[in-house]
Amino acid sequence: MSTPVRHAIETASTSLDAKSAFEEDGETGPLWFTAARQSAGVGRRGRTWRHHPGNFAGSLLLPIEEEQLRTAPLFAFIAAICVAEAIDQAGVPASKTQVKWPNDVLLDGQKIAGILCELLTSPKGRAIVIGIGVNLLVAPEGENAATLTGYLETPPMPAEFREMLDERVQVWEKRAREEGFASVRQAWLERAAGLGAPIIVRQHDSTTNGLFEGIDEDGSLLLGTDGTTVRITAADIFLGAKHG
Repeated sequence: MSTPVRHAIETASTSLDAKSAFEEDGETGPLWFTAARQSAGVGRRGRTWRHHPGNFAGSLLLPIEEEQLRTAPLFAFIAAICVAEAIDQAGVPASKTQVKWPNDVLLDGQKIAGILCELLTSPKGRAIVIGIGVNLLVAPEGENAATLTGYLETPPMPAEFREMLDERVQVWEKRAREEGFASVRQAWLERAAGLGAPIIVRQHDSTTNGLFEGIDEDGSLLLGTDGTTVRITAADIFLGAKHG
């Protein structure tokens, strides 16, 4: 059964809409919040996510049980797999789509989607908001970004893409509950961009070169450097860097 949707013609942010519904109405979902136009979408670390009409802007509000609190950040990996599989379903060859740690989706090496998760708690309950932006028709100017228009004669419209995405989310959310993160981790690694290759990891005021060795059971990046493996929990990574 499809997840219910609240659609707005225009909004500042679908994730803010979801957060408002949680805080003011006690809504915990499952519920999609989508918009035809989004004026103030937010990416990682407070960055702006620029939305263009015809692209997908949506946030999924999901209830979270107390035992899921520790693993809530792993929903970003589930979302990335779901976006990649929805792009497959739209007709793009699966070999073209990759996931990039921690929460991007790439098409032929260019960013096509971004994901941002936020855990919400109140005395009335807990939920997670999974904000997703996908460049279906238009790529932001001046960025290394992709769209589906170069790969499909008729890219899906946002509502159609949401239906494909929702179906994949239901499959993977159920699988994660039953099997744990191991199956999610394996599916993510099968699409991981730069796996086994040199990368640059940038954290606040430090930059480290190394090899991308994978992710651990908590979703942290494993960076091989100077004969050791370093666990990275938060950073920006850049692919194709020189190791050394």
